[in-house]
Amino acid sequence: PLSQLIEDLRDESELWNALSTGDEDEADAVRTVFAWSYRALPENAARLFCLVGLHPGNDFSDAAAAALAGHAEGLRTSLDLLVGTCLLESKGTGRYQFHDLLRAYAVDRCHEVPQEEQLAAVSRVCEWYLHSSYNCALSLAHDVTLLFTLDSPTDIAPMTFADRSQAARWYAHEKSNLAGAVQAAVGTRFLLVAWRLAAILERIYSTYNHFQDWRATSLTGLAAAQELGLRENEAVMYESLGRLCRLTMQLDEAAGYYENAIAIHRDLEELLSVVKALNGIGWVDLCGHKLYAAHSSLEEALDIARTLDDRYWTATVLYSLGYTCLQLRRLDDADNYLAESLRSFRDLDDRLYESMVLTALSYLARLRGEAAVALAIAHQAVDISREMANQLWEAMALLYLGRAQRAVGVPGEALVSFQHAAVICRQEGDVSREAMALTGTGQAYSDLDRDAEAADFYHRAV
Repeated sequence: PLSQLIEDLRDESELWNALSTGDEDEADAVRTVFAWSYRALPENAARLFCLVGLHPGNDFSDAAAAALAGHAEGLRTSLDLLVGTCLLESKGTGRYQFHDLLRAYAVDRCHEVPQEEQLAAVSRVCEWYLHSSYNCALSLAHDVTLLFTLDSPTDIAPMTFADRSQAARWYAHEKSNLAGAVQAAVGTRFLLVAWRLAAILERIYSTYNHFQDWRATSLTGLAAAQELGLRENEAVMYESLGRLCRLTMQLDEAAGYYENAIAIHRDLEELLSVVKALNGIGWVDLCGHKLYAAHSSLEEALDIARTLDDRYWTATVLYSLGYTCLQLRRLDDADNYLAESLRSFRDLDDRLYESMVLTALSYLARLRGEAAVALAIAHQAVDISREMANQLWEAMALLYLGRAQRAVGVPGEALVSFQHAAVICRQEGDVSREAMALTGTGQAYSDLDRDAEAADFYHRAV
């Protein structure tokens, strides 16, 4: 039946069965056609065809192919030959993909390659993604302060990046492959590689709020750490999941993950990790409007960070405490915390966190009735986020800019800021801030006495 055929075609493992002639005396017709091209290949190209079928994603680069093959010598010639015989498709400079049936055929032919060679190929490509992602995170992600160190690889040549934009382009190309690499590492029992890659990817995913891949890889990394019996690694994944759940406003789940992490960190006396987890659970409480609980966790985190003399985390917790004091309307305390945090981030030349602290200082100025000051500071925050080409941070800064624009009496300009923020948040899947942007848009329309349009945006925000 057609419905069964469609169901089979959706399952990659059933592709051959779905197109089989059913005649045991004759080779499958499609397989035979593919075999004409495959059997005509030189030995190196035939081996490469089999091995690239083990790649964990839909498309791949020539560098990933080199990792699978274990060498780069003659690789481009073999890839060009595979494209020329229509066994691979070229996607542009240095990138390739299989037609689904040809990938199934490549996997089918893998029995011609010894199993230990197949495992070695998967190991190499997972290691290639691990080291390339690590370099990407160092260029792209904001928070790498607790990222582990990796020894330089000896048998692969991972990607390196001259700047943030180059790293961002690589991530855009490899996004789906990275999640596949974590699964491939688990499937071949390279559990430590799976955990390490999941931990690195959390830094990248959190830069873009790519929540679906973040959850999948962190849960896989957590299971790998638990199976290995590595408690500190387990705690890292609990923190990753806690941060994800906070950003998606699953606050009870987030609190549970952070509490698990804190318990392990305290037991292992990993004090800097305790600071990070306390800061995380402080933000969970902030999002749940448990302001005094948040303040208590953050005060403890600040005491530990100062004792450790860790400038980055001291500055981070100072910002968190400053924002908490804004919510508590302790404006002088907020001013002191935020001013110290801003000085530290400027000393550290951390432009993105400088932008974040500036948004809080804009909020402080509005609470004090200093609307013009709030506007000027918010413009600075937007400018920095754009300079750093970080859209999520730009959206946050635009929210504060729109609020300051309303405060100085230019609701028309506020509309532009809020609507721009809403578009970015929708594109990036940041539902919570999108709701804030829609609320701001409704408020700006209310300021303009355009109540029907205001009501429409308030309903969308709800």
